[in-house]
Amino acid sequence: IIVVGAREHNLKNISCEIINCRFIKPMDLSILESVKNRFNKIITIEEGVINGGFGMVIDGSAEADNRIQKMLHWDVNNGIARRSWARNEPAAFAIKEAMKQEPALKVTIANIANDELIDGLIES
Repeated sequence: IIVVGAREHNLKNISCEIINCRFIKPMDLSILESVKNRFNKIITIEEGVINGGFGMVIDGSAEADNRIQKMLHWDVNNGIARRSWARNEPAAFAIKEAMKQEPALKVTIANIANDELIDGLIES
């Protein structure tokens, strides 16, 4: 639906573009700046977000720029934390280092169980 709408607007000489913001994480400020400079209106469409969300962050104001700068650290580390819980060793290392650098960042570190121990408990 969104792609069809964009095509129709372009046919009417209304310049528009679709950017999947899911794939500019960690937040690529150069892409956001480029969009802000090329368009005078930005419409965001999100699913699964009731309050807040991406659209609230990029309203074009100086305050929004400030929010983007503040959220980058937390947004990136959220992704790293999720990867560390999935047994990604470099992510586990990275999130531990991030917590050393930012004392306010608190992430529960996964305790990786010994698979042989667990298998032995299940088999007995």
